[in-house]
Amino acid sequence: MGFSQNIFIDGVFDQFYPSNVVYTTSTKKTYFLGHTNQDFTYYIYNVNDKGSIEGSTPIIKGKFSSYLSNLQTLVDVVTNKQYIFGFNLVDKSIQFFKVLDTGNLEQLYELIISNPNSAARTALYYAINGTIYYYYQNEKTKGWEISKVAFTDNK
Repeated sequence: MGFSQNIFIDGVFDQFYPSNVVYTTSTKKTYFLGHTNQDFTYYIYNVNDKGSIEGSTPIIKGKFSSYLSNLQTLVDVVTNKQYIFGFNLVDKSIQFFKVLDTGNLEQLYELIISNPNSAARTALYYAINGTIYYYYQNEKTKGWEISKVAFTDNK
């Protein structure tokens, strides 16, 4: 099996984004989110149907509560909901967001692992049959756990 990669378009941003992710909303619009570690700001840009980031001016600008060095997407195909979650390995926190149809994010929760003796852990979220699960493994003990995640409307 072969592999080919060709640059078909390029551009310049005003910022360097060491953490980024591309996601598609339930309305089938695609977005690029670039996140900077300087002031925890994120910038969201449209991505067109040909895969190109449109323009150098973001359509949405927001701010996370800390720098998320690892951003990932989660798609629940049963409920047709999209999520983004990110990790901060320094302050041992996880932030979890629902993707809105506008491309913007709504924070659902932030988990801070406050035990100073807590070992590094690897973690991920996944969805099966409309249920969201959280997996993590402890580096020291090699033990792992899976939890079901439920969001409640506090309105």
